[in-house]
Amino acid sequence: MEDRFRIKRRKEFKLSYKTKGIIIFLSLLIVYLLLLFIFSPNGEVLKDGFDVPPLTSNIEIFNDKIVYSSSKTLYTMDNSLSISFPYNIIDFKVYEDRIYILSDHLTIIDSNFKIIKEIKKDGFFPQDIYFFDNDFCLRWDGVDKLKIILSLYDIKNYKELKKLSFDEFSFMPFMTIFDNGNKILVFQNDGDIMLLNFSGEIIWQKNIRPENIIVFDPHGVVNEETGRIILYWRSYAYNTNIILILNMEGEILKRYDLKNNINKLFSDENNIYLITNDDVEIITSQVFHKESIPFYKPADSFFIDKNLINIWEFVNFVSNYKFIMINNKKIFFKGNVKDILIDKDKLYILIDSKIYNINIYD
Repeated sequence: MEDRFRIKRRKEFKLSYKTKGIIIFLSLLIVYLLLLFIFSPNGEVLKDGFDVPPLTSNIEIFNDKIVYSSSKTLYTMDNSLSISFPYNIIDFKVYEDRIYILSDHLTIIDSNFKIIKEIKKDGFFPQDIYFFDNDFCLRWDGVDKLKIILSLYDIKNYKELKKLSFDEFSFMPFMTIFDNGNKILVFQNDGDIMLLNFSGEIIWQKNIRPENIIVFDPHGVVNEETGRIILYWRSYAYNTNIILILNMEGEILKRYDLKNNINKLFSDENNIYLITNDDVEIITSQVFHKESIPFYKPADSFFIDKNLINIWEFVNFVSNYKFIMINNKKIFFKGNVKDILIDKDKLYILIDSKIYNINIYD
């Protein structure tokens, strides 16, 4: 017998898990792109740079000319002068009417790029140079072992005046020389910190490592005008960065613990600036201020001639812009900043293989 009372059921429309996943992904992508549009870069785009070799890493101003180093050669940007060396140029510094070039040894040249002095030390290479009123200091790092020599030279006749040797550090320490060219601060990864002079006499020495914390990658900043020593390092045990503020006698005045990695720290008379993975943090009168921008992270910061220059990176999987923030002015670019300097009203910036100049006060 025919079933006249058969009930016909409506088929339910069901989405597969894969289809649901695609819809959720597309919805999130639309929201992301909308936010991306809202926070997309707005400002001047950096263009028309001066081409330099890809290995260019440093720029300076010498006799009103831009000077840059690439691999083994030093050039002026107008191509009027150049000088080459048998080894790669590690760094170079301009001081008064001379250029001091660090390679496997120190070479000093005049305004015509003529060599006037070469200083060498067997088994060591120059790592850094410090300038004072009547002399300068070279830091020599040993080739085979963790040995460091600090040599003080007369800035007129280049005669070595004093030498201080540090033998066989277990790890490379943070080391700096005070502006007077006499006091030396050494901070080691075991927490030992000492202040000494070029005669090797220890002015004071102490260990500032907090209990049960390993000091890793020690760094520091000395500001003699404010009478302040800032030490900072990473601690893997607590996944923090620790900052200690000391006076010139080595007394600890303040401690900060950050749950974020410090990529850079510098200071002026009033503030301490921290460049972390996510933001720029400023300590003013022992109070934290944070500067963060959605979809951006700080790439680097500089404090040059009382100008704070922040470089922010636009982080997303669609584009990779960065921008320079100076005097409330945004200038956008792509690439990696290698060096930056200010001369009068212009900022010169080396990005990849181009040098750009920007009018700061336009």
